[in-house]
Amino acid sequence: FITDAPRIAGSEIWLREILPQLARLGVQVMLALPDVPDLEPIAQAVAEQVTVIRYRNAGEISETLTSADIRVLQAWFPKTYRLLDELPRPRWVFVHDQIVYHYPLGLKGLYSLIFHHTKARAMQSADGVLTCSRWAARHLETVHGLKAVGIPNGVDPEKFRPPKPGEKAELRLRFGFRRFTWVMPARFSLEKNHITALLTARLTPEADFVFVGGGPMRGNFAKLAQLLRLRNVRFLPFVSDMPKLYRAADGFFFPTLAENQSLTTLEAMATGLPVITSNLPAQTELITHWEDGLTLLPRPGVLSKGLKWVMTHPKEAQAFGRSARAKVERDHTLEKAAKQLYRTLESLTSI
Repeated sequence: FITDAPRIAGSEIWLREILPQLARLGVQVMLALPDVPDLEPIAQAVAEQVTVIRYRNAGEISETLTSADIRVLQAWFPKTYRLLDELPRPRWVFVHDQIVYHYPLGLKGLYSLIFHHTKARAMQSADGVLTCSRWAARHLETVHGLKAVGIPNGVDPEKFRPPKPGEKAELRLRFGFRRFTWVMPARFSLEKNHITALLTARLTPEADFVFVGGGPMRGNFAKLAQLLRLRNVRFLPFVSDMPKLYRAADGFFFPTLAENQSLTTLEAMATGLPVITSNLPAQTELITHWEDGLTLLPRPGVLSKGLKWVMTHPKEAQAFGRSARAKVERDHTLEKAAKQLYRTLESLTSI
């Protein structure tokens, strides 16, 4: 596995969680990481089960990986796909990209065009594409003409679990949650749709909203909250113990405009939280409307009505959470995701 990541994001968390699982299944795994300080936690986390190679430029790794049975490239930057031509076959790409941005005013189509002419064309040098949802595999095949296989994400349902008796009250006190609290963990960026989330919070003054994450736009959204005079909004930095934050919350709110398959949504589902999210293909693959939560048009008025409905129907909200956790336990555990990846890699190397 090769990545050009400059820092830790969802794709690197996937590597951290999945690669040790592959090693436990008997796979000899090598991971090539850029030699940058921000990735040191990933290197340390997998070092016992995975051979870690740190490199300063991509040319250093092509010889090291020639003896592998298969090479899988994860690229943040289009130019990294040039490395494919230097790697022996079989060589595949794993795409975690948010391949469709559901922006208004024609920007969705513009982004799709840019993606096609930068990344999708470059991926044609690979034998095929792996990606972390079935809808994304279909999209890559039908829209971009790529051979693609979807391997859904997984999370640890023991780590992300509902609170034990008495635990929720203790955690709410710790985090200062006093009213019905919706949590939204996401990088502060336009595609995660914090603007709509804040406008929804203004329409829902009877609830509190906690935004968690980093990113260069954090300050901009905090200023917008001040301009809107929102007293029911809090901004938290990265929380090291996210499972406890989920267990302290009452609901998960995520009006995103771009996902492939959201790890934070899966984490909230595993915790048993009622989920309200956008009706995008990536989210509707995870959340069945009126069974595991609500998938709604990402507009403040629509979202606020959904939030208020969940808040005033606690029995139904609890049923959403139970159904969501059952779905994770059935279809989206780390173990299941690793086994699916293992079977896929095995089939690709035997062709």
